Amino acid sequence: MAGTPSLAQSELFPFHRGVLPVEGELLSSYLLRLAGAHSADHYRFYSTLLPRAQLWNRDIDRGSDERVAKLLVERCRLAPAVVEAMSLRSYEVAIAGPGVRKGPGRGTWINPIGVFHRTRTLAGLQVCPDCLAEQNIYQRIWRLSFVTSCPYHLSPLLVVCPGCAAPIIPHRQLAGTSICHNCHIDHLSRTRRVTELAAVPPGQQVLIDALAGRGVPTLEERIPLPELVRGVALLRRWGMFRAPLSAKGVPIESQSPFVRSVYFDLVQELAVQWPDSMGRLMVKGRISRQTFETAKPPSWLACIGQHLSPRHSLKAPQKAQKSLASWLKHLRLTKPDGWREKRASALVKAAAK
Repeated sequence: MAGTPSLAQSELFPFHRGVLPVEGELLSSYLLRLAGAHSADHYRFYSTLLPRAQLWNRDIDRGSDERVAKLLVERCRLAPAVVEAMSLRSYEVAIAGPGVRKGPGRGTWINPIGVFHRTRTLAGLQVCPDCLAEQNIYQRIWRLSFVTSCPYHLSPLLVVCPGCAAPIIPHRQLAGTSICHNCHIDHLSRTRRVTELAAVPPGQQVLIDALAGRGVPTLEERIPLPELVRGVALLRRWGMFRAPLSAKGVPIESQSPFVRSVYFDLVQELAVQWPDSMGRLMVKGRISRQTFETAKPPSWLACIGQHLSPRHSLKAPQKAQKSLASWLKHLRLTKPDGWREKRASALVKAAAK
């Protein structure tokens, strides 16, 4: 890779063993391959190479601390840019903008892995069995929420072990193998070429192109990816855009691959037909112009404002229903004078609406 010193120039050649980062590889994948090249257990290996460093009880692909990066630069003779390129930071900046906070927390449109000590509670790492069989590396693109199929083999990505539905945790497996840490079955070899798609989902393809800085195409202009992300988040908050079939209260990054694929196809459809697709949103939304302007929406959403009423918006039906239920419960518990008549009157008015 460009910018990586030659092994002959390295004073710590035994740490390298000819293992160099591959373009698009995750940092955790490189660390596992480096330990495997020494035929060493990665826990003990890195307790020597990177003493007191927090590796496997962190999401090091999203938030590797500066000390770990510095030690990799010094002891493996890697350029700082190479170490940075193996993290998901560049994706976070491309998706959410340069002002996105660095560190732990839920990343926008990046799958969380649910770190719990040295194990994982969420299926955030997706894999392509065919890619792993050809080149034993875990790719950065597999952590993106809108990537649900392999663009090279046109097959759905594997998110859990098909034998026991456990998350894929490479550092809990035997080095260089695909044997599940939970049921001890070589799940990747069993699932190769299960399904072949005609093409990758349109939402995935458009958003991958946008990651390269091309933006998302609309009928009038190309929208920068961070502006699209912020606009979609506002539309979801206002009830104008939602993920179908999604579990209530679960962020889109933690949904199943099918739900994520449908959701991002809808995002792509919304964008490429904009502003013609604005009419569908206006029917669903219940916001006022004041609420809209206070949120300071991105420029591509500005055309919505002129169609909104300047008055305050009405309560959404589900919120009004929840408010009525709370008031009825309050009457039943406190039982003020005439509470039965008040309850009956409120129910009659609600039924008449």
